[in-house]
Amino acid sequence: MKPTRYIRTGLMIGLMAVLLTIFAWAREESSQNTWILASPGRQEQIQTVTKDFLERRARMEWMYQDEDLRPYLLDGGTSDHLRFFLERTELFKTFREKNGVRRENFDVNYTFGKISYQITDGTYYVDVTEEVTYHIIDAPDAMDTYIATEFQVTLKETEVGFRILDVYDPEDWFAAEYEDTGFDYDALLQEYTGDEPVAAETISEPKMTDSSRALDTSGATLQSVGKYLVNTYRPYRPMDAIYYAYTYSANDGSKETYYNPNFYWHYQTDCINFGSQCIWAGLSGSNDGESIKTRAVPMDSGGSWQWYGREASDSDVSYITWRSNTYFNRYMEGVNTSGSEEAGVLCKIIELPAVSDSGNGVLDVEPFGLLGSVMQVKGGTADYAHAIFVVGINPTKGTFTRNNVYFCSHTNNRRNACLGDWFPNCKIRVFEPQVYREAAYCTQPSHTYSCVDSGSDATCDTCGYVRLFIDPYMIKPVTKGTRSTIGGTANIRCDVMKVTVKTPSGRTVVVGTTRNERTFRCSYTFQESGLYEIIVSGTDKSSSVYQDSVTRSVTYTVRVN
Repeated sequence: MKPTRYIRTGLMIGLMAVLLTIFAWAREESSQNTWILASPGRQEQIQTVTKDFLERRARMEWMYQDEDLRPYLLDGGTSDHLRFFLERTELFKTFREKNGVRRENFDVNYTFGKISYQITDGTYYVDVTEEVTYHIIDAPDAMDTYIATEFQVTLKETEVGFRILDVYDPEDWFAAEYEDTGFDYDALLQEYTGDEPVAAETISEPKMTDSSRALDTSGATLQSVGKYLVNTYRPYRPMDAIYYAYTYSANDGSKETYYNPNFYWHYQTDCINFGSQCIWAGLSGSNDGESIKTRAVPMDSGGSWQWYGREASDSDVSYITWRSNTYFNRYMEGVNTSGSEEAGVLCKIIELPAVSDSGNGVLDVEPFGLLGSVMQVKGGTADYAHAIFVVGINPTKGTFTRNNVYFCSHTNNRRNACLGDWFPNCKIRVFEPQVYREAAYCTQPSHTYSCVDSGSDATCDTCGYVRLFIDPYMIKPVTKGTRSTIGGTANIRCDVMKVTVKTPSGRTVVVGTTRNERTFRCSYTFQESGLYEIIVSGTDKSSSVYQDSVTRSVTYTVRVN
């Protein structure tokens, strides 16, 4: 009898829990709580109305379809903010269509958060993530465009069903700029669709010194008499940076899935953290936890100007120049003007002025110089408050305008988006990385290396500076079953080079080795979905003969869909 009593008690508790839940849903109109969870039936209706409204709006903005959104709105008028949102939708639809960007394979999906009911004013509230994908016709890359937007939607229940009261996009710079003051539709349309040239201004251009320039012995920064400053340069590889950007640009709305797990990411403020990562990858940064933790070159953790990221599990924080647009700007300008004693990223800085009555305009810059560059654009009401990363250029389609530039970004997530669609007339500051400069002191005017029979000596005989580094052969994301070339190139000839692969399931495979080469590339078939690690290592001279041999490696990743 005792077990039976326990079973009955458990059933009674379960039944009471169900009844209490039903009672709470039934009391949506009378509960004293400010917010409660909407009932399942109402949640389903709210999702249907919200999805239909937002999808029709999305087809207006991107596919230029004529849609009537009025049936989704509450009778008797709309709020000032919702009216602004609808006017903005019409403006963006019109200028995008006039600018001539054509799209195909349009698709849109919605993910809903918790749907709550507010007692005090009888409204329902839901967070919803909109994910739009399409292909831009005539774009230089076959990669589809992906746009993620997080909306906050307010609804009211009426006799004929739920109706939209308001829609907020917290990351919309246009609303931050114009909602309080309003905007002149015709004047803005003229600004967004004109065709007059826009002159660019070069703010800063790198000045690289001779690698063996000696310091004046009276200089305050000279370490000791008889030492010389020796600059060496690691080149920037834009396509590596671009493939990194594609690898870590979300296409399913999931930051946990698509952001680099080796780096800490900043919730809602990850734009320049992502841009810094892309530059770091283009300078052959090694994508492994230890290199990130120790701030290995090309991170810059010494001298007057510093720029380094944060490991995902690190209790410290990324240096402010890595994660703040304002301080990133100061770092790039500071290193460029600090003289050859300062190690760091040398960068060409260009400013594209705000457009007035000339729209996207003909950009007065060298088109392909923009590839792999960070652009600081408008964020909220502030110039240069948001960062994007340029992944594509199409200068052959008519004149070269903002419509011919494509970017990836974080917060909100964008992949292969058109610059003119989002930032048609704001000021833009462009950072075109050139090289990473290393500054070392040696007792000789230039580093000296011994001659060896096998391989090349990587260590300076007099000061111990190690010159060996490896550029990865990065590729953009591929589909499962693809056979691709992987590997890398060393800056000097190596006795041994090796390529190792770590699969998403954790298997480690040595793909192959080569001898007495600077470059080793080999074919590999990606048979699993997920993120692969490719490790390319090189040893300067035979470790069995020379005790002072040096091995360096670089890790990069390939995403397989």
